[in-house]
Amino acid sequence: MAVAYDILKAVKKLIEKIDGVSHYTVRIRRKPAYVPSVDTMKRVICVCPQDERLADMTFSNTDYFDYPVLVAVVQENALLLEDQCAIEKWLQLREDIRRTLRVTTLATVGTVFDVTGYNPSPPFDPSGVTQGFDVSSQEFLYRSKEIRQMVG
Repeated sequence: MAVAYDILKAVKKLIEKIDGVSHYTVRIRRKPAYVPSVDTMKRVICVCPQDERLADMTFSNTDYFDYPVLVAVVQENALLLEDQCAIEKWLQLREDIRRTLRVTTLATVGTVFDVTGYNPSPPFDPSGVTQGFDVSSQEFLYRSKEIRQMVG
């Protein structure tokens, strides 16, 4: 399986273990989106791949790649407008996601050895988000040490 997809699956699994996430559907998607026919709870956490980058190349056959993962909480605006309890839970969920993904190594992805970056408000494509929904996103950068294939 592709390293990028293994990272997405591991991140999804970690998010599903966070207290309070049972009120959300956690999905791996290409970009943040609310899909009414699938997301019946009107609260979804999207785990989305971004384009990987070559972080470093050595003289040996080893390369280091950074895999950015966008985590976006998508939910109805009405849930967040003035309800202080909902706002507090939303902020707590955001913090819990950050704490979980910033300090946890991805044991199920053997090539990943560090979380090398964090962006609390990354740009994203909003085209999949229905009007009346709010998105709160964070981006985590996972570094992977990979063996370059030798041809010959």
